[in-house]
Amino acid sequence: MIFKRPTYLAKLIELRDNGIPKVITGVRRSGKTYLLFDIYRPYLLEQGVKADHIISLDLSSMESIALRNPIELEKEVKKRLKEDGMNYVFIDEITLVDAVPNPALPKESQTKENQITFYEAVISLSSLKNVDLYLTGSNSKLLSKDIATRFRDRAIEIHVNPLTFKEFYLGRGGDKHEALEEYLRFGGLPRTYIFSKDEDRAAYLNGLFRTTYLKDILERNKIERQDVLDDLIDELYSTSGHTSNVHRLTDTINSKLRAKMSYNTVKDYIGYLLDVYLFSEVKTYDVKGKAYFDSLNKYYSVDVGLRNAKLNYRERDRGFTTETIVYNALIAEGYSVDVGRVVFTETNKEGRRVDKASEIDFVLNLMDRKVYLQVFVDGREKEESEKKPLLKTGDAFKKIIVEDTSTPDGYDEDGIYHLSLLSLLLNPEQVVSH
Repeated sequence: MIFKRPTYLAKLIELRDNGIPKVITGVRRSGKTYLLFDIYRPYLLEQGVKADHIISLDLSSMESIALRNPIELEKEVKKRLKEDGMNYVFIDEITLVDAVPNPALPKESQTKENQITFYEAVISLSSLKNVDLYLTGSNSKLLSKDIATRFRDRAIEIHVNPLTFKEFYLGRGGDKHEALEEYLRFGGLPRTYIFSKDEDRAAYLNGLFRTTYLKDILERNKIERQDVLDDLIDELYSTSGHTSNVHRLTDTINSKLRAKMSYNTVKDYIGYLLDVYLFSEVKTYDVKGKAYFDSLNKYYSVDVGLRNAKLNYRERDRGFTTETIVYNALIAEGYSVDVGRVVFTETNKEGRRVDKASEIDFVLNLMDRKVYLQVFVDGREKEESEKKPLLKTGDAFKKIIVEDTSTPDGYDEDGIYHLSLLSLLLNPEQVVSH
């Protein structure tokens, strides 16, 4: 299968020749290197860029070991530059570059703070008028917060996620329903589909999680209680469709492991998982109160294949995985997404007025507009409970129910738009176009 990543290619084209280095981040194996070397480079060649004006450096290769010195890296790039036009410089795995002493300072003045790092090399190269610079790096060493701190506003981050279902289907083709079942099980990490057998795909994802993702977190943050981190990940995966908070997660982990982990430690661990992009944290928004709840969040996996593999495929909850792939499709489309909470009053069986709270799966924020979106896969019998919070918002913003059905899309008598799951996943822009 060949996955073309049209959205990310369009972003690179938009930012081409803008004089600012482009830093491509994302969870490991999401396709950052492939995007740069196998999609964007051929595009440049098709546009008439000469091959010798594209400088490609893979710092993970043995032949580039000497270039892991930032001073030598800058020298080598400058040596290869052509004077007759723009040079496109691709540096893969920039975080393999080591910090070195500043040769302009006397030995007694050398400190860790005044060492030369890849940041200085990048800023120096990007200041050249005939250089358009693109970088990729390990997500455990090049986080969004690191880019914001070290580069300040002198670099642009392009965050690459695993394949959405739309991208997956464009590469796979065939029956849409069969493709969806495959994607719900194995997710969107492109290399998963090098393997044709299900057991090989599962083994790949499981090994990737253990030997790469967990290792990254443990090494970067010097975590001593791997068992706690492991259990926390399982808990977040198992409850991804439910709102939660750090207090509740701390209590659950301490009960399961008979541990005595503090609130702050568990909060830190969640932060580490967010830092390496394994999870997204989604805030809960009070629809009527127009405010956020401080500690009521949902945590969605960056990839359902990783979730399923980590849980050894023992928890095939279709509702959780469906909600996750819808969230990832909405984020990839560029929408800002919250979880919605609606508090309303109704009369109970005893005739008393009581306050109740219901959840809206997603609230899409579109400047001065909103779109409310519910996802359910359990059939028509749950429709009334799913519709209630949508009807209680007290506003006229668009309301959508996404159903795992082949029923044609359209509005019902309450003005709620019903959209099939496949229709949304293949054309996520529909949520604002109807």
